[in-house]
Amino acid sequence: MRTFGVMSGRRLALVVAAAALAVDVGTKVLAESDVVLPVALPLGIDLELSHNRGIAFGSLTDLPPGVLYVGISFLVVVLAVAVLRGWPKESPVAGGLLLGGAVGNLGNRLLEGHVTDFVAVPHFAVFNLADVAITSGILVLLLTGLREQSEPDGGGVSELVRQAALASPADPDPRPSWRRGGRRLRGERHARRWR
Repeated sequence: MRTFGVMSGRRLALVVAAAALAVDVGTKVLAESDVVLPVALPLGIDLELSHNRGIAFGSLTDLPPGVLYVGISFLVVVLAVAVLRGWPKESPVAGGLLLGGAVGNLGNRLLEGHVTDFVAVPHFAVFNLADVAITSGILVLLLTGLREQSEPDGGGVSELVRQAALASPADPDPRPSWRRGGRRLRGERHARRWR
């Protein structure tokens, strides 16, 4: 199994997922408490409480809640199984971010009947930190895929050279074989003579 420092890829993904989930739950609890919000930030970004009954950015609000919950739950279970089986091997951090964000929003939806959003970006949408984790996970996956495509693959000339080196036996004696053979034969004749 490929390791990333001290931790295996699967363990790293689960640690990242737990951290993303903890941050998401903590910020949603703060947002719902009405102690901190609303807050105006630079660039027109506002922290204000909003409830989303649909999916990403308020879409599909017309779906019956049961269909929405079952569909999202199924996708989260599939994602969790994939991450537990080591997906994606190239970037366990991306898998952890996706899983943590998805579980955060699903849990919020199941417990509250909606998803708590509180970051309002002008001319865009209102979202939460689970959405940030999911988007970051997707970006990390895309960047990892692009980086792997730009790197030369292992099947190029270097692989052919490696296979050729492995196929030919290493010969520690630099002398031509006719010279080595000649001395060996002479030595064997000399040994026979003295028997």
